[in-house]
Amino acid sequence: MNKFSLPLFLFFVLVLSTSLKAQNVGINSTGASPDASAMLDVSSTTSGMLIPRLTQTQRTSISSPAIGLLVYQTDNTTGFYYYTGSQWLRLAPTTEASLPYNIVTYTTGSGTYTPSVGTKAIMVKLVGGGGAGGSADYSNCAGTYHVGTGGGAGGYCEGIITTLSSSYSYTVGIGGVPSSAICGSGGGAGGAGGTTTFGTFVANGGGGGYNSYSSYGSSGGSGGTASGGNINITGAVGGYASSTSFMVAGYGAPSYFGGGAVARTGNFSLAGYSATSPGSGGGGASSYSGGPYLGGNGAAGIIIIYEYK
Repeated sequence: MNKFSLPLFLFFVLVLSTSLKAQNVGINSTGASPDASAMLDVSSTTSGMLIPRLTQTQRTSISSPAIGLLVYQTDNTTGFYYYTGSQWLRLAPTTEASLPYNIVTYTTGSGTYTPSVGTKAIMVKLVGGGGAGGSADYSNCAGTYHVGTGGGAGGYCEGIITTLSSSYSYTVGIGGVPSSAICGSGGGAGGAGGTTTFGTFVANGGGGGYNSYSSYGSSGGSGGTASGGNINITGAVGGYASSTSFMVAGYGAPSYFGGGAVARTGNFSLAGYSATSPGSGGGGASSYSGGPYLGGNGAAGIIIIYEYK
C-alpha cells in the first residue's frame, strides 16, 4: 500500500462506519438493500438464522434478561423462549397455538414448578421410573438354564388442581439399574425404578426383575403404586421367564406412556433390552453359557403438566 492509498482507505472505513450507524442493515448474498421498516434485514434461500441455544438451567441463570430476549431451550420442554419482563414464556408450536392450554414437561431431575401467568387450573400426569430387568449368570449360579424376568412399570398418577399454589416441588424418578448379584431364584436381580412426585402426587417406581434358573414361570418385577391424584393406577408387572423349545426371558412391563422392553428369546447368552417409553420396565437377560449377563435398564419417569388459561 503506497502513501496515497492508506489515507484513502481510512476515509472509506470512516464513511462506512458512519453509514452503518445511521441506517438499517441488510445481510444477504445479493447486495439487496434492507427493507426500510427493519433495522436488520437478513435474507437467504439456503440458510437460516441461528440464535443462542441453552439448557433450562442456563436460560434461567441469565442475569437481568432484557424484555423480549429470545433463546432456544435444548432440554426438558424444548423450544423458543422469550422474556416478558417478569417471566420466561415458551412460543407454542403451531399445533399447540389453538389449544386452550400450555404444556410443561419434565423428564429428569428435580426442582420447582411455577404456573405461568394466567393459568387458572392445571392437570398433572406422572409415572414412576420402570424397574430393571433380571440378570442371568450360567457360570456362577446353580441350575441348568438362566433367564431374567422383566422389570415392572412405574405407578401412574393423574390429578386436576383448580386452587393453585404459587409453586410445586417435583422429582422425576430414575429408571432401575440391573445388578450382577443375581444367584438365588427370586433373588433381587434388577434395581427398582425411582419415585416420581409432584406436590402431594406420588407415583412409585416399578420393581426389578429376578434371576430364574432351572425353572420357568417366575413372576417379573412388581408394578409401582400411586397416590394423591384423582386417578391412581398400579403399574403392570414385568413378564415372567418361560421356555418352550428354547429359552425366553421376561419382557419389560408397559407403562401408561408406551410398551416395555421386548424379551430376549432363543438359546443365547445376551443382556436384556433396555426400556425407552417413560416408566416402562427393562427386559430380562439370558445365559445359555457364561455370564453374568445383565438385565435391561428401566426407563425414567415423566411429569406432564397442562396449564389451562
